[in-house]
Amino acid sequence: MKKFLKEKLIDPITGFLKQGLSPAKLAEGISWGIIVGFIPILGGTTIICTFVSFARRINMGIIQLVQWFAYPLQLLFFLPFLKLGGKLTGTPVPFSLSEIQVLAQKDPLVFLKTFALANLGAVLVWIPVAAAVWIITYYLLKRVFTSIQTRDAEKAAGIKDR
Repeated sequence: MKKFLKEKLIDPITGFLKQGLSPAKLAEGISWGIIVGFIPILGGTTIICTFVSFARRINMGIIQLVQWFAYPLQLLFFLPFLKLGGKLTGTPVPFSLSEIQVLAQKDPLVFLKTFALANLGAVLVWIPVAAAVWIITYYLLKRVFTSIQTRDAEKAAGIKDR
């Protein structure tokens, strides 16, 4: 697992830094990838990543790579966000599979309305969580990548470790 993460995540990320991407842009791209990766909208993350990439002028590869690795977070947090979103919008969401099937078969329009409102609420709950995660990851990663870039530059210039 460690080798897999190094080859598929760490090496590509540090590769972007070595190719001249600034620590700030790299940290921003990773931060966006993480928060888009756990947004409670199933099936929309690639489109959202594309939009963010163009709007913020961030390398699409970084956002997509991180979003793909963050996808398990979306599965983990989807139901809690949906449940909180249902409470926020006053739309109680049934959580057993049998209740969901009964509601979907009994009245598909009520089913769609229930889940649409709960999902809207889920996104509203996600926004402040995502903002906090973005701020924390951006500033932490910016410092990490700046120190890596400085270390690599010193190494390339022949300066010994301090």
